[in-house]
Amino acid sequence: MEILKRFRCLINGFGADFLNRTKQLKTKHLFCFVIGIASITYAGASIPAKLSISPTNSVGYHLFFYKKNFRKSDLKKNTMVVVPLYTRLIDNCWPCLAVKYIKCDANDKLLAETGSFFCNGIYLGTAKSHSQKGVPVKAFTYDGTIPENYFFDMGTNIDSYDSRYTGLVSKDDIKAVAIPLF
Repeated sequence: MEILKRFRCLINGFGADFLNRTKQLKTKHLFCFVIGIASITYAGASIPAKLSISPTNSVGYHLFFYKKNFRKSDLKKNTMVVVPLYTRLIDNCWPCLAVKYIKCDANDKLLAETGSFFCNGIYLGTAKSHSQKGVPVKAFTYDGTIPENYFFDMGTNIDSYDSRYTGLVSKDDIKAVAIPLF
């Protein structure tokens, strides 16, 4: 019982001391406090809008920070980008946003035939004849230089639905650069 009385006394003393100190805040301190709270509130509201969780293993990562204000110079091979994807093979994906790697860029030589893909003679991967759900899919075919402002994208997963099936993607369609967090 004595311990409880001492604890109440300590709490009441802290509360009174806190109120006295709060009353003594100068305008400058109060202003800094308000700015700090506003900054924390802004960060709490804006940061989640730039984070995304990927439900698929398309590129091997699941949590991304989206850099929506990027320069064209940020877009080079092996950069992860967010692009719209239009397919009925994935539930609720007309469109959906997908994270893919830029694997072959503008002015590179792309050879895409018989389901195999090469960029400047380097093997990129192979297309499947059927989707993960067993639906037949047609591989993209191409033999030439990728036009300016276009690229060929891929995921790292064999079941990634990407340029192997959809073809070249315009850089104007990129919504963000994806920075993997884990």
